[in-house]
Amino acid sequence: MVIKFYPSDKTFWQYNLAGWGVICAALFIQSIVVAESYLHFSVEAFAGLCYILLGIHAALLFRYIFKRKQFTTLSIAKLILLGIFSAMLAGLLIGPIIGAIGFISYAWLLPDLYQKATENISRSNFILLISLKNGLAIFTYLAIWHFIYIAVMIYRRSVSAELQSLKLENSLKEAQLNSLSGQLNPHFLFNAMNNIRFSIKKNPDQAEIMLINLSDILRHCLESTKLNKTTFAREINVSERYLELAKLQLNNRLAYNIDFDSTLHDCLLPPLVIQMLLENAIKHGVDHRTTQGKLDIKISTDNDYINIYISNDAAEKANQQKDTHTGIGLKNISKRLHLLYGENASMNTLQNNEKFIVTITLPKEYSS
Repeated sequence: MVIKFYPSDKTFWQYNLAGWGVICAALFIQSIVVAESYLHFSVEAFAGLCYILLGIHAALLFRYIFKRKQFTTLSIAKLILLGIFSAMLAGLLIGPIIGAIGFISYAWLLPDLYQKATENISRSNFILLISLKNGLAIFTYLAIWHFIYIAVMIYRRSVSAELQSLKLENSLKEAQLNSLSGQLNPHFLFNAMNNIRFSIKKNPDQAEIMLINLSDILRHCLESTKLNKTTFAREINVSERYLELAKLQLNNRLAYNIDFDSTLHDCLLPPLVIQMLLENAIKHGVDHRTTQGKLDIKISTDNDYINIYISNDAAEKANQQKDTHTGIGLKNISKRLHLLYGENASMNTLQNNEKFIVTITLPKEYSS
C-alpha cells in the first residue's frame, strides 16, 4: 500500500482542518487585540499563518512516519511516549523558526515596537523568549493532536483485529469442516476401522495402538475448533499417528520421513495445517500409485522464521486425475495463513512429473 504524505481521505482533512482552524481563529483574534497598527496586525497574522502551516506539516509528518513504520503494532505506553517525544521535537524545531520570523519582522518592519520590547532584555533573549513561547505552544497543540490520532488508530486497530478474528474463526471452521469431510473422509475412517477390526484377533496390541492413534487424530481435529494456533510438538505427534494409520490403509505403499528441528517444539502454527497437507499428499498422490510413494517432511528454522517443506511422489500417469479439491484445500490454508500473519507468511507449490512440493514460511512464535 502506497502511503501519501498528503492523505486523500476527506474525513481526515475535515477534522484536521477544523482543529487547526480553531487555533487559527484564536491567533487571529489575538492579533486583533494586540495589534497597534495595520502593519503590526499584518506581521502578527503572517507569523500566525507560518505557525499554523508548520504545525499542520509537523502533524502530517508524524502521521506519515507512523503509517510508514507501522507503529500501530506498538504498545499503548510506547505510543504515548512516541507522541510526547514527537511533539517535543517539533516544538524544539518550530519554536526557533517562529522566533527568527518574529525577530526579523519586528526588527525590520516594526522598529519602534522592537526597541520597546527589547528595552529590558537583550536581542538574543528576545529571540529566545519568542522561541520558547511558540515552541511550548506548538508542543501542546501537537501533543493533543498526536494523542487524538493515536487514540483513533488504536480504535481502528481493535476494530480491524475483531474483524480479522471473525474472518479467521469462519475460515478455521471451514478448514476444519474440509479436514473432517474432505481430507479425513469417511473412506479413510472406514478403512481405518476395518484395519482395526481385522487386527483385533490377529494382533490385539497393534489394534489397540491403531485405535489410540485414530482417537487422538479425531480429538485433535475437534479440539482445534477452539484454537487459532497449536504447538509444533502437538501437530507433529498427531501427524505421525495419521501417517501410521495411512500406511496400514495403503498396505505399506506409503513411506515417509520426518526431519523436525527439536528446538521448534514449543513454537506455534495454525492447527491442522500439516495434517491437511499430508492428507492432500496421500489422497492426490500416493493413493494413486501402484508402487510405493514417498513423503518427505522437513521443518527447520531460519532466524526469525520457520520453514515447512512437504514433498510427495506424484501419482502415476495412468492414475492421474484432475481434482479441484486439491486446489481448494491449499487455497484454504493460504487464506488462513494470510489472516493470521498477513505478509509475514507465505505458501508456495511446485509440481512436476515426479514430485509435488509445498513450502510454507511462518514467523517464529513461541507458546506462552
